[in-house]
Amino acid sequence: MPSLLIHGGRIVDPSQGLDGPGDLLIEDGAVARIDGKITKPKGAETLDATGLVVTPGLIDIHVHLREPGQEYKETVRTGTRAAAAGGFIGIAHPSWSQLTIEDGEAIAVAHAVEIYNHGCAVENDRGEGWYLLDQLLNKGRRLNAFATDDAHFRHGDFDAFGGWVQVKAQSLDPDAVLEALKAGHFYSSQGPVIHELSVTGKEVTISCSPVNAITIMGGTSRTVTRVGRHITGGTFDLDKLSDTWLPGGETAWIRIAIIDAAGRRAWSNPIWRDEV
Repeated sequence: MPSLLIHGGRIVDPSQGLDGPGDLLIEDGAVARIDGKITKPKGAETLDATGLVVTPGLIDIHVHLREPGQEYKETVRTGTRAAAAGGFIGIAHPSWSQLTIEDGEAIAVAHAVEIYNHGCAVENDRGEGWYLLDQLLNKGRRLNAFATDDAHFRHGDFDAFGGWVQVKAQSLDPDAVLEALKAGHFYSSQGPVIHELSVTGKEVTISCSPVNAITIMGGTSRTVTRVGRHITGGTFDLDKLSDTWLPGGETAWIRIAIIDAAGRRAWSNPIWRDEV
């Protein structure tokens, strides 16, 4: 695979604090260097990104299942044909769309639920989607979670770069990224970074960028939480999740959220305890 030098674009990566003009060099399918000016390596291909944005982790989620009321635009049947074609299917902005648990159950081909939509959060305070995903998880649906900005740029860039996914793929090849998304090899963020996450027996260990809270939750009323300043990780006992007044005993799944000093969050995908 030849090297690729992308030059002159606006490089935006909130997780790295980047937002400005520069060059980006890709080698062997991965980002090798980001700088203000990079000399073209011998044999490298070039792409002039002047006037364009260069950023990781964007997903085109602008697919609406228009039932009920606008079936002439789209239906559940026509919209989910993308699954048959091999696409990544996400249930978009459920709070803004006022989706019920029955709506979520009807979309059987979905891979994930959009748990944060920055555009909806900015415009109408309906950016959350965990209410739907948590209920579907408790019914045994093994779905993942994704965040986006869904920017429409109606108010400048206030609705841009507020939510995204960090994907762990073998390369930047679209097929490799799609495979990683379907496999759940990603996490969602508004800014904080999850460096490592592991589950061993009844313990969760996490390493992250400095945050003020790390919380682990599941299908019960309890959480396991550490709160402070500049926390960069820890090991947590999952037995504490079983101490709940709700019936059902031990939760079948867990998920992790981290919250930084600015209130920005990052979220793991749900982890099913019978798979670890």
